[in-house]
Amino acid sequence: MPGMKQRVKDGLSLFLLRRSRFFDAAWYREKAGISAGEDAASHYYFGGWRKTDPSPDFSQEKYLEANNDVRQADICPLAHWLLYGRRQHFPLYKGYAENHYHAYRIPRAILRLSGEAVYMRQRRKNRDVRLLVTAHIHYPEATKEILEYLKNLRSYHWDLAATIPEGAEKIRREILQAKPDATVTEVPNRGLDILPFLKEIGKRDLLQYDLIVKVHSKRCDPAGGRLAEGMYFRKRDWFVSLFRAVLGPMHVHRNIDRLTHDGKTDLIAAKQLIRHDTPRKERLTMRFLSPMGLELEPGYTWVAGGVMMMRSVCAEKLKKIAVSAESFSEPKPGAFTLESALERYITGGILESRIHGNDVCIIRQAMNRIRFGGELYQEAHRDRPGLSAEQPLTAAFAVTETGSDAVAGDAFTAMELAAALERKGWKTVMLSRKELGDRWYCIGPDVDVLISLLEDYDPQHIDEGSPDLVTVGWARNWFDRWADSPGTGLYDILLASSKAACKKLEEKTGRKAELFPIAANAERFRADTNEKETDTAYRCDVCFTGNRFSPREIEEELVPAELPYDVRIYGDGWDSVKSFAPYCKGHLPYDKIPKVYYGSRIALDDATASTKAAGSVNSRVFDALAAGCLVLTNNETGSRETFDGMLPVFRNREELEELLARYLEDEPARREKVEILRQFVLDNHTYEIRADQLTERIRAYHRF
Repeated sequence: MPGMKQRVKDGLSLFLLRRSRFFDAAWYREKAGISAGEDAASHYYFGGWRKTDPSPDFSQEKYLEANNDVRQADICPLAHWLLYGRRQHFPLYKGYAENHYHAYRIPRAILRLSGEAVYMRQRRKNRDVRLLVTAHIHYPEATKEILEYLKNLRSYHWDLAATIPEGAEKIRREILQAKPDATVTEVPNRGLDILPFLKEIGKRDLLQYDLIVKVHSKRCDPAGGRLAEGMYFRKRDWFVSLFRAVLGPMHVHRNIDRLTHDGKTDLIAAKQLIRHDTPRKERLTMRFLSPMGLELEPGYTWVAGGVMMMRSVCAEKLKKIAVSAESFSEPKPGAFTLESALERYITGGILESRIHGNDVCIIRQAMNRIRFGGELYQEAHRDRPGLSAEQPLTAAFAVTETGSDAVAGDAFTAMELAAALERKGWKTVMLSRKELGDRWYCIGPDVDVLISLLEDYDPQHIDEGSPDLVTVGWARNWFDRWADSPGTGLYDILLASSKAACKKLEEKTGRKAELFPIAANAERFRADTNEKETDTAYRCDVCFTGNRFSPREIEEELVPAELPYDVRIYGDGWDSVKSFAPYCKGHLPYDKIPKVYYGSRIALDDATASTKAAGSVNSRVFDALAAGCLVLTNNETGSRETFDGMLPVFRNREELEELLARYLEDEPARREKVEILRQFVLDNHTYEIRADQLTERIRAYHRF
């Protein structure tokens, strides 16, 4: 016979089981095959758990998988969670964050009666008002608390159109038990709460109603908090703020009266969730809305959170939105999606008058300020009046890869600009696609500026912690790809390395692109280095640095075997070219490239067709000139626009050989030419200059 301690434990476990949302007695009896007269909780607790789950909402195997010590103890999983796991934050499954909702029936009933007594005049005046409540309840544990809020409408005529996940029979039973005339529809888990709401609105005659109430279950994590649209919500504040502002016992009657009789108000929600978007969010919104024939005026106001009360004549306008489950893709955490755009349109694009916001949870917030610190309830990132020297910024660079052995040129361009910014007091981080994979868009809350050097980086997917994030797209090459990329038009600041590229991007995106050429690190490629005199390993007449991923023009223009000069080729892929293979020195780490230019008299620049057409100048041109090495280029437009025509240009093999002979056989002429070009680079095209230009551009951006 068990001792007193065990009997108390068993009795407490059974008491908690019978009242747990995770124990469904009727469901368990059916699955376990026990009679109606047998106590389901006792059967489950004293051995039945070994064969059958307590309900479809609690998977014992997932709980044991996440908590191996419980499996080894060989005890009832649900009883363990109720007695110990809940307090000690044992996960119900791997990656689980507990949602806490509370019905609080008796306190809510007292508050409901108090509200009805205080607002008796408004209730009588509006007793004939008809409301349609659309409720999408995804989290089963939220059902009871949401239904308690809906009881505050009992003084009025209201219909309930509820949507639930497929197979959620427990939610269906609870809804119909609370409101037998409710319509309950199962929906696929796509489009979050937006698709169910639009579907219900679309199939109903809204002229039968005066007001529409939109609610849905929200995730509520009591272990921490959440950052939403620049506001930090501690524990249950997010959920409570949403519902209390619209359906709270001291707000609901005033809300109905205001919407019914005040022609200046179309929608009511929580005051702190009435938001204005940044320009980037506005562009993201229009990117999704434009193909649907929808639009919003710049500077629109919208409501975050999705719980609101509005006039039915406004909701009638939503019927023109044609969407289906197939319209919505699988959401990525933090990504801006079609749901995000439609949430803004529902609350910002259909209203004739203004949005009214209710202050809620004032005492609750004051208590939490004392408990957790007042800074949590301030704006996460305040509007900044201006960028000052005392305010260091953090920039994240989206690049292909990092490291001195990287092959992609964007890695070194980003590294040099980042180093120059750091010398100006910035902090920088690198976001490497190769290293981060799916986490490429996770930039963190401390990043102020995102600088992308890649055309396939889409700002839509940025998982941004800061609502003040400034995004910069810098097109240095592959301008056709940049122009066709759907993400290009979404950057706050768009930069391009040539005038023609700026024009192309403006024509394709409708956005102004600003000239921002590549540059040189004057310190790394300084011409007066002692290494130029002492290191002879890289001495040659002519060098070329660059990788061969596909055939290049230089293969037709340069024939090393027929030249009376020492020619060296650096880069991957050239050993497959018969005429170049004997001169190929292979790939060099980036920190060795300065030595190549120090030891070479002439460096050849072979711009690709895309780069030549746009007149964009490669980094090798700036680097070699800064190092005191003369550059010959096939980029005529780039020479004219960036170097005022001073950079020697060749268009074919004959012209290249003529230029080589002119400058290699006349050393004073070569030195004079390279010194003029070197000084031009140091005066106009260093990363120190680019860092100042970018800082001023960020400073001028209106959010700083």
